[in-house]
Amino acid sequence: MSADEKAQSRCLIGSLIIFIILIIALLITAVILKFSDSHLSALSQNSSNPNYSNSLVPSRPELTTAAGLKPTVAPIEPRNVCESKECITLAHQLHNFRDPTVDPCQDFYQFSCGNYIQHTVVEEPVMVRKNEIFVNLIRGMHSVVCSLRLMISDFLVKKRRTTSNSENAMKTLYDKCEEVKNAEDPTTHEKQKWKEAIDMIKKIGSWPILNKNWKESGFNLNNMLTKMSEFGFEKFGFFEIYANADQYLLISPLQSPMKQKHQPGRFKKTLLHIFKISNIKIDAKQLKSDLKDFEKFEDEIAGYPVNYRREFQTLDQLQKQIPSVNFEKIIRSSMNPKKNKNEFWDKVKDRILITDQPLFFNTTKNLETILKTTPKRTLANFLIFRLIDLMITQPDNYCEEVVLDRLPLASLRVFVRNHFDKENLKIASDLVEDLRQSFKDSFQQSTWLHEETKKKAIEKLEMMRKMIGYPEELEKPGALDKIFETLQISPSDSYHTMHIKIGRFQMEQAMEFVAGSTKILADMRVLWANAAYFFNSNFLGVNALLLDDPMFDSTYPKYAKIASAGRVIGHEIGHGFDPLNRRKDGNGKENDWWTPEDSNEYDKRVQCLVEKYDNFDHPLYGKKFNGTTALREISADVMGNDMAWRTYKRLDMSNEPKIIGFEKESTDKVYFYISALV
Repeated sequence: MSADEKAQSRCLIGSLIIFIILIIALLITAVILKFSDSHLSALSQNSSNPNYSNSLVPSRPELTTAAGLKPTVAPIEPRNVCESKECITLAHQLHNFRDPTVDPCQDFYQFSCGNYIQHTVVEEPVMVRKNEIFVNLIRGMHSVVCSLRLMISDFLVKKRRTTSNSENAMKTLYDKCEEVKNAEDPTTHEKQKWKEAIDMIKKIGSWPILNKNWKESGFNLNNMLTKMSEFGFEKFGFFEIYANADQYLLISPLQSPMKQKHQPGRFKKTLLHIFKISNIKIDAKQLKSDLKDFEKFEDEIAGYPVNYRREFQTLDQLQKQIPSVNFEKIIRSSMNPKKNKNEFWDKVKDRILITDQPLFFNTTKNLETILKTTPKRTLANFLIFRLIDLMITQPDNYCEEVVLDRLPLASLRVFVRNHFDKENLKIASDLVEDLRQSFKDSFQQSTWLHEETKKKAIEKLEMMRKMIGYPEELEKPGALDKIFETLQISPSDSYHTMHIKIGRFQMEQAMEFVAGSTKILADMRVLWANAAYFFNSNFLGVNALLLDDPMFDSTYPKYAKIASAGRVIGHEIGHGFDPLNRRKDGNGKENDWWTPEDSNEYDKRVQCLVEKYDNFDHPLYGKKFNGTTALREISADVMGNDMAWRTYKRLDMSNEPKIIGFEKESTDKVYFYISALV
């Protein structure tokens, strides 16, 4: 037999042996399964027989007492403790942020929050530690927004394009941002940005450094300002035009020089870099001269004093002071072109406020005299240099934050639809009414207010409108997408073009808000975990993000809701009666409704607060507080704390669940522990 034949024979024998083993294994498996089925069947049948006893499972004799009686086991009462994940997070903060080595009677806030600073600040020299404390406090204030960024990130990464205009806009902006951020050659996008920016500047007005034949006769100030408005800018070199949450359009001067934000020579280097990557040759000597004149002109504007009093003038008064600027034309240019601009202007013109600043209203020398006496070349360069400065941005590290900042309403909609517990809206609305009642009780029970003043105070309180979370109109299907119909951004747009289009869209929406066509301002502030009081309209706004953990949750006990979000809301209601706003009526108009005696008594009581805080010396910063400067916030704090406490004591807390680890503590103590964290 050859070697090949022997090998084949061995293979056949091996295969036969493996086959026989498999057959035997299958037979054994079949027998085991049959036995198991029959045994289980027998167990099942006999288990129904009361006389059946399985010898393999010995029975346990019943427990009896010496008297032969069965012992009584006391039922376990359910714990009245909040065990939701949100309450567990709150319990974690209460336990871990406190410093138990401190006597709470000596320093309650150090006892309640002392370890928060210890755990978030590294050991460094004093100045570094102070800075780190400030940074961490700011981070803590924005922690909810950071959480929102993570939520939005998850949405943007997974989301495919839909029929929703607002969601598609978010996705388009996010994808383009990621494309730019992760580009192999970042200079490609940078070159494209500045090419488009320079083209836009040429449409706005002739830039002297790029035009050797530039002449002063060709300079038209109002055309430049109007074109800037058409592109969606709200800063116009000398002044800015923007909407505030009170539904007013404000015009304020821009006086801070650019050198405050740039290192010496930095702006010049940036300009030279822009010219280089854009293949633009310029006269270096002329640029140096232009920049020198520009800096001198900025210093002149910055030299005007600033009025920190909150006083306003009308557009007619401003126009009389500065006839060289056509403010109406600039404002009209920022309106939606599809609207009837005359009708729209009629709604807006009476809601324009001008901050009373010397640059505008100084009787001897103001912006008008500056415009008349300054060389046109300097004015043109001033507008263009400041416009370029607006477009100088740092690389975007987090594209989610870009979306939050540029498209806040769309981001709010995503948060509300996917992550927000809408049950919180009704609870928060009821909380506002409870706080309103506490304010009302306080006025009625006052021993020093006269009846006339009490009546007017309660009238203003009852007229105070509220918005909880977001306008009800945004709940309607397609309502936000209808707003976003005017924003047309495409994946083929450059990143720079997208930002310009979004800027124009935001300005149009601001005008819609001032005109009353929309109920919420498209501003990043809608994403803050906060509430706000708007004095010019006697309006209370409570943001949706305040009504989410860690500040608020539907599962929290009542006392936790009042101690956290309730104190914040009470503070904002208190601003309606602070030293600056107390003379405004229920419509937000100046109308002093206080009797002279009550007004004098109020001022005396406020002065006590000033003196108290003037004597407060911060142990870490070594700096005394200025009670006068912070008076509005101090007085609102006092009222907010008092009204929240009144609300807590007025409501029944006997059946409210405890916080884990604080079962033996009184709710009064836990209330103040939570208050200290806010």
